[in-house]
Amino acid sequence: MKLLLTLGHNSSAIGVTDDNKIIAGYEEERLNREKSSSKFPKLAINKILEIHNPTGEENIIYVSHWFDNFKFVNCTEKHWDKKFITDLCNQYNFKVISLDYSFTHHDAHLYSVLGFYKDKIKKNFNGHAIIADGFGNMQEVYSVYEIKEGTPIKLLRNHNLKNSLGLMYQYATSFVGMKENQDEYKFLGYEAHIAELLTEEDLTILERRANKEIIKFANTIEDYIIGSISKDSEINIDAILDIKTYWWEIYQQLIDELCLSKTDILKFRATIGHFIQNIIEGCNKIIIEKFNIKNLLVSGGIFYNVKLNNYLMNNTQEFCVIPLAGDQGAAIGLYNYKEMNTLPFWDMCFGIRDLSNGKKFDNGDDILYFEDKEKMVEFVTSELSKNNIVEVVTGNMEFGPRALCNTSTIMLPHTDNVMLINELNKRNTIMPMAPIIRKEDAEYFFSKSDLEKVKASDEYMIITYKYNDNVEYNKYSGIMHHYKSENIFTGRPQFLTDKDNYIHKVLTNLSEANISKACVNTSFNYHGVPIVNTVEDAIEDFNKQKSNMPKDNNTKIFLVIGNF
Repeated sequence: MKLLLTLGHNSSAIGVTDDNKIIAGYEEERLNREKSSSKFPKLAINKILEIHNPTGEENIIYVSHWFDNFKFVNCTEKHWDKKFITDLCNQYNFKVISLDYSFTHHDAHLYSVLGFYKDKIKKNFNGHAIIADGFGNMQEVYSVYEIKEGTPIKLLRNHNLKNSLGLMYQYATSFVGMKENQDEYKFLGYEAHIAELLTEEDLTILERRANKEIIKFANTIEDYIIGSISKDSEINIDAILDIKTYWWEIYQQLIDELCLSKTDILKFRATIGHFIQNIIEGCNKIIIEKFNIKNLLVSGGIFYNVKLNNYLMNNTQEFCVIPLAGDQGAAIGLYNYKEMNTLPFWDMCFGIRDLSNGKKFDNGDDILYFEDKEKMVEFVTSELSKNNIVEVVTGNMEFGPRALCNTSTIMLPHTDNVMLINELNKRNTIMPMAPIIRKEDAEYFFSKSDLEKVKASDEYMIITYKYNDNVEYNKYSGIMHHYKSENIFTGRPQFLTDKDNYIHKVLTNLSEANISKACVNTSFNYHGVPIVNTVEDAIEDFNKQKSNMPKDNNTKIFLVIGNF
């Protein structure tokens, strides 16, 4: 047996059998109910061990992390539980394997996206890869690889913390009063309004300042190309603390020059959001041009930015981003490298859970329990057809940041529905919601040329596309994100390819009835807590939602538990 652990923010554990099959996988937050938890994934490990008892003569724990203490297994590190692991090793004969000086955090990210591509596309990749995040365990912040038949050659490794696009993004989040490592995604919602908030003169000032930062990045590239400076670095904690001050001063200078007030939240956050968006797009464009990149794989936290991924898709011929772009995927990369294997990603729903107790909560009114998939499909279709909202908890729980319809709120894609579910969950209304669409309907919504560029990633809501002009706004407004500056509408789809999936069957029914070719899929969770895991979690969040239902709203909301 193998255990794949990721330490730090969004800590997690995945269990894998000796013959390369996923047993189960959980982020610690889903079990301890603490959003973005960085606690050692003890609960996740114990849950996996409940499901599968290690019986091999030698079992292995692969540990991925981003701090530079390579001997942390023998000391007290806040992200590590030495006693727990020691007991585990003694009981089950586990051996711990972690990153080292020759194979770092960024290398782990690389092998995760290589494995994702090979598993989904069924061939080796030829092209380049970019890894970018806050920093890795050798203080790497930006790495570029050339890949020939799946074999990578390192071309560039930047250790300059001032070039960390991840830290820039993280500290922008706290600068505007949002939560670091949690609210970064909200910037895209604010940034979409920039054309209506700033004058052309202000936009010119903003873009000039962004270009100044892009030039700083460009001027360091030669210093970090392998062969010019090949020394690895170790993490400079004091320097990391200084980087926050460094970026906050740059953000404040921009705000001062534009004479903006921080009390105008929409304008303030949209401005900073547009500024950093310009920087991350511009810096990556320089790399694409420098290395003449045609086919591109990406991994690392900044590539949860779906607009950036669209930009990269538009500037390459073939593009793939792993849906576990953050650190949850790094342990998979370490495993793939050490085992010379490719972990099967299947549907990304790794969290085995028991929903059988849902039967006792079935009240026949607004909470319903099904053991027959076809009957659940019939019920969900019927209620969506009436423009009601259905919360679905079924099958295994999703691993990673996206709810992929096993733990989701499903509704017709109307703006009123989006506004209502945000109100019920006390969520910020700035972000658009994602569409679920059958793969066979993809070309109705998006251009064939764009769809052909993206490999597998558009099954996971991690890249945006521009909607075709023929898509009816009145019918699909809840899943269409308007960028006024470009006068386009975009969406970040989850395409469904499994025709046996309950939601594929629901969409087929809705399409055949000429009701809708798409629905909204948003995670089933109340604001500030992780997506629900158990039936009890679901009941708790559902009751909170119902308590927030406006008295004058006649929309019905249902909780559906599918145990099949």
